[in-house]
Amino acid sequence: MKHFNLIFWGMIFMFSPRIQGFDVLPDAIGFILIAVGLSGLTHLNPRFEKAGRLSLVLLPLSLLTLYQRPNEENLYNITTWYGIISVLSIFILILYLLLYYYICTGIAEAAEAQNKRELVEDAYGAWKRYFSFNLALIFSIVLLLFSYVLYIIAFLIAGIGAVITTIGVLILVRRAGKQLKEEWA
Repeated sequence: MKHFNLIFWGMIFMFSPRIQGFDVLPDAIGFILIAVGLSGLTHLNPRFEKAGRLSLVLLPLSLLTLYQRPNEENLYNITTWYGIISVLSIFILILYLLLYYYICTGIAEAAEAQNKRELVEDAYGAWKRYFSFNLALIFSIVLLLFSYVLYIIAFLIAGIGAVITTIGVLILVRRAGKQLKEEWA
């Protein structure tokens, strides 16, 4: 349970709001907690090791986003800087997708090895939902290049879905911590 608990709290840090542009709970701390938690689960499934390495890749990238100046100007101001930020945002979202993929499928495969069929199905389902809404989020960023109105609509729908599915993954990690045996086989 303790390793899944570290992953859970690490994800909470990644899920935190911003106040005046500052990340309230720095993602970097979250990635450290996730990496430590995953390092204790590598014997359950090799995907946890891959997720741990990926969280260490995301760690320095998260330092770039500790502070993001709130955009108080024209929201529809596409500049070269916006293009760089958009590409970086899409790249980071893809890395998040990989991280969550390894965690969810690692849980599913570890649950399968321990004959926890319901947890297997829930883990794969959580991953599919998370993937779908975050892919829509990436698509919404691209939409900004074409239509601000479409971007806002798509971003709101995808963003709300992404928040809900992230909460679903948090619940999955909690359940995995309660249902899976973490000891060495």
